[in-house]
Amino acid sequence: LVSGEAALAIGWAYDVVTAQEEVDTVEYILPKEGTMLWGDNLVIPSASTKKRTAELFLDFFLRPEIAAQIVHFNHYPTPNEAAFPLIDPDVLGNPLIFPPNESLTNAELFLPLDEATQAMWDAEWARYLTALGLDS
Repeated sequence: LVSGEAALAIGWAYDVVTAQEEVDTVEYILPKEGTMLWGDNLVIPSASTKKRTAELFLDFFLRPEIAAQIVHFNHYPTPNEAAFPLIDPDVLGNPLIFPPNESLTNAELFLPLDEATQAMWDAEWARYLTALGLDS
C-alpha cells in the first residue's frame, strides 16, 4: 500500500497506523459486512517450573501504566479499562485501534478447523496463490 503496488490489503491496526505515518493515501475501512476478531493471550503452561516468575510478568503487563505504554507502542487495544485514563485521547478515540462495539456486530472469531476442512482451506489458498503467480 505504501509503495502503491497494492490497492487493497488486510492489515492490523499496527500495519495501518505505520503505513499512514509514511503516506497519507492509506485508508482504513472496517467492512460493515463483518470482519474477524482476534485476541492475543498470555498463558502459563501447567507444567511450568517458573510459575511465580510468569505470574509476576503477567502482573507487570496488567499494570495500567504498562498496558497504556503497550497500546501506544503497538497500536492494539487493551481490555484493561484501568489503563484508559493513561492512553492519549486521540489513540483512545481512534476507531482503527478501539473500534466502537456497534461496528463489530458482524465480526466473528476464527476457530480451529477440523482436519478435512483445513485441508480444503489449504488447497483453496494454494490455488489462490497460484492464480496470483505467488505459488513459489
